[in-house]
Amino acid sequence: MNAQKKIKVSSQIFIGFSAFSLGYVALLSLFSPQATMDLVATTLPNTDAISSIRGIYGGVGMVITIQLIYLLVKDYN
Repeated sequence: MNAQKKIKVSSQIFIGFSAFSLGYVALLSLFSPQATMDLVATTLPNTDAISSIRGIYGGVGMVITIQLIYLLVKDYN
């Protein structure tokens, strides 16, 4: 296996792991914002805070996850 092939495979593994990790947090934030904040021992006192977590960690996280998946399946030669 040449060096270029090793770099490509390791890049795909890294992008895949990043997409999986970020996607998990994004989906968790969309469905249960308090569960996301429980990971860092923070409570969400009102609905504005819950909405913000849903929008930032959930919505933006899903967009980044979709972009990472696109990069993973797109073949650049």
